[in-house]
Amino acid sequence: MKSESTKSPPKSPRELEATESIANGHIIGSGDAGMKKTFSFLGILALGFNISNSWVAIASSLALSIAAGGTVTILYGILVVGFAMICTGFSLAELASVYPTAGGQYHLTSILAPERFSKGLSYTCGMLGVFSWISIGSSIALIVAQTIMALVIQYHPDLTIKSWHYFLLYVAVHVIAVLYNLFLAQRTEWIYKLTFTSIACPSLTNARANSSFVWTTFYNNSELWPDGICFLTGLSGPSFMLIGLDATMHLAEECSAPAKTIPKAIISTVLVGVLTAFAFAVAMCYSTDDFESLLTTPTGFPIYALWHQATGSLPGATVLMVALLCVMMSALNAVHQTASRLTWSSARDDAIVLAKYLKLVHPRLHMPVYALLLNFVFCVIAGALYPASTSALERVSTSVTRLPHTKHGWLFLQHRCCGMDNPCYGDILFPHRGSNHRKQHDCCRCLRTGGRELGLLCANEISGAAPGIIVIVRGSHHATTTCIFLFCLFRMGSGDYSFIAGTCAARSMKA
Repeated sequence: MKSESTKSPPKSPRELEATESIANGHIIGSGDAGMKKTFSFLGILALGFNISNSWVAIASSLALSIAAGGTVTILYGILVVGFAMICTGFSLAELASVYPTAGGQYHLTSILAPERFSKGLSYTCGMLGVFSWISIGSSIALIVAQTIMALVIQYHPDLTIKSWHYFLLYVAVHVIAVLYNLFLAQRTEWIYKLTFTSIACPSLTNARANSSFVWTTFYNNSELWPDGICFLTGLSGPSFMLIGLDATMHLAEECSAPAKTIPKAIISTVLVGVLTAFAFAVAMCYSTDDFESLLTTPTGFPIYALWHQATGSLPGATVLMVALLCVMMSALNAVHQTASRLTWSSARDDAIVLAKYLKLVHPRLHMPVYALLLNFVFCVIAGALYPASTSALERVSTSVTRLPHTKHGWLFLQHRCCGMDNPCYGDILFPHRGSNHRKQHDCCRCLRTGGRELGLLCANEISGAAPGIIVIVRGSHHATTTCIFLFCLFRMGSGDYSFIAGTCAARSMKA
């Protein structure tokens, strides 16, 4: 029997109701979930890493970072953004260990926000989540289309490429992803595990650059901004990595023991992602000393030209491009799977139109088919902008670095402003082993969470502001100043509950 001093503080009626509802499947809606628990820990980790495949994100967004700082922005930007994402990952994981739910951030917002504002704030966070996943899917599909066209242009330089060619490829890859989710996703979890081996990043040879050039030479190609602002705009490249960090949260009802599995998957994803991205970036940066040739390559895909320089072989570079293409297709499959679960969860809570159809789960496919198709339709609508204006879809795609950060910040901001009736103690790094270890557990948590809070104030607001700044450079004048301010504000909210938990832990030790 636990002593009085080691008992957890009693939960409020609202928290008890929320916990009971989550155990039944979700918070606001009703009915059975209807989803099979098909994911093992390795499977859910592989899916999360496939979406947040960091080295692929660095490779596909290479042009952004090269033009805004070169190797300095790539390498140090990964460290800055990586630290911020590690902090965010631990915050999400700790909340997920207490409230594992397919709704993710919007369910948690429903719990954390003041009761009179709960529905409105939760709905806003939910819609941010839905459209953030649509933007992620649109962004990946556009990059896949550009990758295919880069291969075509390389071998057929005289071919005239039209914008509608990109659109047709864009739609085709979405169709493939939807068909895969409908008929193969439940049977081929091994595909995610296979592409998880892409963490064995391609090793580049024939080093061309010296260490001084790689680590200290700043390449400012903007001609508009000083080096400091240029570096911040270049963070848009590293910001693409780990952008779908919350993917595993939305599959909480399809894995066993989600309170333990999901947090471990989130933390493993972010740690492995940062390490592989940095290792790949170092190898990549030592493989070239000619940024101009990368930015002016006729294929429009700098990583293709870099691999050509590094390997000294066009077929070798092409093989690496095909491997990159396969990994991105696997990521798109996982994005559609995750996005459909969030839309389905929102429909169960009657938060969107046509909810009575969107919340249905096909009895044989065990898949929310209508939710999957609705996301597909929105992605195609976004892609239809490309034939009319190539920059329009690109601007939609750049929101991939803004909406997810806003969604996380929206959740964390609720706790900073409102707090909870009692601090939630998730068991992430220091799980309970009995009453004798409780004070040590609280002590470690106090130190750890206080440091995380300070780190987020320094790092997260930088990575959150960078996508807003890039809007200015690209010529979009729509509320740029407001955009930067809001993202700084949202990112300052990350990890807020941890400081409260740490303070309470310290007080309990004194008592």
